[in-house]
Amino acid sequence: MKRAPLLLAVLLACRSEPRASQPVTDSIHVAAPADSQVGRVAHYSFWFTLARSAHDSTGALCSERGLEIRSDSSRHLIPLLYTREAPVPESDSTILVHLSDDCVQGRAYRVNLRTAQPTPADR
Repeated sequence: MKRAPLLLAVLLACRSEPRASQPVTDSIHVAAPADSQVGRVAHYSFWFTLARSAHDSTGALCSERGLEIRSDSSRHLIPLLYTREAPVPESDSTILVHLSDDCVQGRAYRVNLRTAQPTPADR
């Protein structure tokens, strides 16, 4: 009979407080995929590098990727440009890339392979 109060004390001490409800988020994070080469022109190669998760207007999830231009001696990240499609070579010095924003294909940009600078293709 002496054990009953002791057992009750142990059970009460082990009792956990109810957990606060977890906030619901509408953001699902996609694991960043590894760098992958998606093309080559002359001695330049272009790679998908950075990744971000996005949602379209219906809430469907997609992954948008940053691009990097690589040569034997350099690496240049294309600034402020995420895409879902592999770039299309235009010449020995340029590629054409479509910007992606919220899983929607946007404006086309011409990217200089030597400098990695994008300019709108419709100029």
